[in-house]
Amino acid sequence: MTRLRAEAEQAPSGVSALRTRVTPESVGQQFAQAEGLRPAMRSRVVRVNAGALPMPTLGQNADGTPAQTVEDLATGSVELTRAVWEFYRAVHEWDPVGEIGIGAVNQQLLSDKAGAFGAVVLRDGTAASGGKAPISAFAVSYRPFDPHNPNQEPAEFEAADVLLGYVPGAEGSEAETGEAVEKLLALLVNDYPVELEVDDSMTPLVAVVDNLLEAGVAHVVTETVTLVD
Repeated sequence: MTRLRAEAEQAPSGVSALRTRVTPESVGQQFAQAEGLRPAMRSRVVRVNAGALPMPTLGQNADGTPAQTVEDLATGSVELTRAVWEFYRAVHEWDPVGEIGIGAVNQQLLSDKAGAFGAVVLRDGTAASGGKAPISAFAVSYRPFDPHNPNQEPAEFEAADVLLGYVPGAEGSEAETGEAVEKLLALLVNDYPVELEVDDSMTPLVAVVDNLLEAGVAHVVTETVTLVD
């Protein structure tokens, strides 16, 4: 640890803080905390069973027209990329990320190289004239990671690895944001299970997942804690 600190002080990037990701209550966590690192974020990979939620009913306006719509989007969509980036930055306020171009965001999070397989969004509200209603929640599925077969598609009945998120700052309360995420998740698990990575900073999603865990229709696959200087 002393050697690592000495190296960090000379890092060309100018970033000298150390961090580690550990299993909760492990010897590793005890050692890191004894060396002065503090818990900053808990992350869980949660598997949600098929059929864990009933099929949702999408909202309607007073005149009977849809107030919510579900749409497939290409992972190369600029609109989707912006929504994912807004979410990513918001849930990493505890660990701020630098500004990068929208093209670089797509390459890192939504490209074929990143393993992005498909995307679906929930639009909520009234569309602007000639446009579409804003995205309130999104889900991006990823291929299983196999360096020898990077284009592998998920096997039938295999739990899909999904990034499920929402657009921070969208109209509506945190509870309404949670409802939007829950509706999209209900559609995803109608026939097949999914696995989600959930950080405690994703407050509306945490509330949905904790309810499913309590109901016994989801379980934690892995849990880690990030500790930082």
